[in-house]
Amino acid sequence: MKNRHAFTLIELLIVVAIIGILAAIAVPNFMNAQIRAKVARSQADMKNLGTAIEAFRLDHNAMLVDFWDEGSPIALERLKKWGFCSPDNLDDAVRNQKCILGNLTSPVSYMSAIPNDPFFGNITNTSDRLVIALAGTYFYGDNEAMIEGNDHNFSALWPGNAELLGLRPLGENQWALLGMGPDTTADELGNTQQRGLPYDATNGLRSRGDITMRG
Repeated sequence: MKNRHAFTLIELLIVVAIIGILAAIAVPNFMNAQIRAKVARSQADMKNLGTAIEAFRLDHNAMLVDFWDEGSPIALERLKKWGFCSPDNLDDAVRNQKCILGNLTSPVSYMSAIPNDPFFGNITNTSDRLVIALAGTYFYGDNEAMIEGNDHNFSALWPGNAELLGLRPLGENQWALLGMGPDTTADELGNTQQRGLPYDATNGLRSRGDITMRG
């Protein structure tokens, strides 16, 4: 009768230790790969949005109405004229980003659908009014000369703040798009100076900042 040899306890512990070491190496690499993929997707989404925004601007000889354009007569006139926002969403207090960017899909289809920010599902401050208004997509804001005031816009990009942060200010009639980025934080109304601070992976894959595109 042949003797059957089983693993000894020490051998089993060695195998378990090796598996644990491999997992400790593989899991972070997998998570980092996911983050890089989401960053790439955000950048591609915003590039497509930027192309649509410029096409819309060329056709209408006007900029989109952004979240911070208050209830100015010009903003309300455009919202009513372009007709994507429901009457309940015209006021800036309840306006959301899907309403703002929706004019890129209808009545003229500059893009087929408004993309969702891949980092939005992991957002941390879900109760903030700004987060609710995002509706899962990207921030759009501009510095349009015809509409005064910037309220709580992309403060890191405004003259004064931008220079202190080593950034180029958002010029007159320029716009910007922001994505949450790996920090998954939308800077709240009490901390607006950080809003628009560009994400830079060289500072760390999960470093603070917003994925930013300007036009």
